[in-house]
Amino acid sequence: MKKLKLILLVNLILIYFIPTFGFSYEKTSHSIYIHNDIEVTLCPETSMESNLTVTADPKNTEMCNITLSPNQNWIKLEIYQFSLSPGQSKTIKVYIYSKIENYIYNPGKYLGSITMTSNCDPKHVEIPVIMNILEPTFNVEPLFMNLTMLPVQEKNVNITIQNGKCETAISVSSLFEYVEGAIVGAIFQKSIKLSPYQIVSFPVKIRTNNYKYGPVYVDITFNTPYSKFSETFSGQSVQIKVYPAGFVLIEGIITELNEKDR
Repeated sequence: MKKLKLILLVNLILIYFIPTFGFSYEKTSHSIYIHNDIEVTLCPETSMESNLTVTADPKNTEMCNITLSPNQNWIKLEIYQFSLSPGQSKTIKVYIYSKIENYIYNPGKYLGSITMTSNCDPKHVEIPVIMNILEPTFNVEPLFMNLTMLPVQEKNVNITIQNGKCETAISVSSLFEYVEGAIVGAIFQKSIKLSPYQIVSFPVKIRTNNYKYGPVYVDITFNTPYSKFSETFSGQSVQIKVYPAGFVLIEGIITELNEKDR
């Protein structure tokens, strides 16, 4: 019986003193809570809105005065200072810009943060902010076409344009744009606006006027404001080779037909 009492006594002593040996766990008590980090994905020279929500613990006994300070100039806030009474929540709009004044951010991943300071716990918090900027792309095809045309004729061809992740406006140009009296030239729409991932068939009309000798190389060039961000946006061109009807193309060699063969 004495032995049993001794064991019980030792167990009680161990239970009482265990916290002093580093086995205790003290739960951290926060007075304010941040509900989310911020990560956005956007195209160059654009902006996006996100939200940051902060809540004060209902058990608070004081008002929490909060200050928010972004560490990057591409992060802007709806408000920078506010107060929360116990149990109150506030959602703040956060604006992320891939262009600030005259500075443009290239495609890639950018890391920033918003520092929150308060008289309540935690008194200092770094809230991560991530900006992912997409690389704009687009493709045109085919890159080469061959046309055989009569001296006075019109032919329509179609160029397929496939846009990438970013909305864009494409300007179209050609040194052989058709003007009145030209021997050969192209007629086309001067600009086109594309949504993300949109695929369109772009019509081009080739017109000849008293055209007898050739070939003539008609290039149709496509440019966008994103040319500085991506090689695929740096003036993609489609080359249309126009041959007079009196010539034929045989394995890459232009051969003139005799009158009796025409």
